[in-house]
Amino acid sequence: VGANPAIIDKICKEPSGDQEIVPKQTEFPDLLILLGTALLISALSQTTSRYLPQNTFLTATSWTIIIATLAGIFGAFTNLQKLPGSNHLSHAMLYLLVALIASGANLSQLAKAPLYIISGFVILGIHALIMLMAARIFKFDLFTCGIASLANIGGVASAPILAAAYSEALIPIGVLMAMMGYVVGTGGGLVIGKILSIM
Repeated sequence: VGANPAIIDKICKEPSGDQEIVPKQTEFPDLLILLGTALLISALSQTTSRYLPQNTFLTATSWTIIIATLAGIFGAFTNLQKLPGSNHLSHAMLYLLVALIASGANLSQLAKAPLYIISGFVILGIHALIMLMAARIFKFDLFTCGIASLANIGGVASAPILAAAYSEALIPIGVLMAMMGYVVGTGGGLVIGKILSIM
C-alpha cells in the first residue's frame, strides 16, 4: 500500500519509561473492586435509563449502553486504571457475553436464514475493501489497519493482543483505538439503527 513503517519501527525501538516499572501482580481484592464496580455501573445504567426520555430512537436499552460507555470512559481517567487484572476480567466477561448470546441461538434454523449469513460475509467484505482503500489513500501500514479493524470488532479485549504481537510498545495504541471504537461505535450504531428503521 506504499506505507512508510518507519514511525511504527521507531516506536517499537524507543525505550519506554514504563518498561522499567514492574507491573503489580493481580490480587483477589483488585478483581473484587473491578467486578463490583462493573456490576454497580451496570445496575445504575439500567435503573437510570428507565427515567430518561424515550422514543423509537432512544429506548431504555440504548440509554443503558450510552451510560455504561460514558462511565467506562470516565473510569479510565480515575484510579481504577491503576488496578491490575482488568484484562483478565474483561476477557472473562467477554467470553460470558459470547456464551450468553450463543445460548439463545438455534442452529437448526441456520439453513432457513441463508440471507443473513450471506449478509454477514458481504459486510465483512465491504469492511475489508474500505480498510484497503483507506490504507492505499492515506498510506496506512498494515499494523494500523489490522488494529483498527479488530478494535471495531473485538474492542479492548482483543485489539491490544494483536498490538502486542507486533511489539509490547504498541499496546497503548491498541487500547486507544479500541476505546475510540467503543465511543464511535455506540453513537454510530444508534444513528445507523435509526436510519434503517426509517427506510
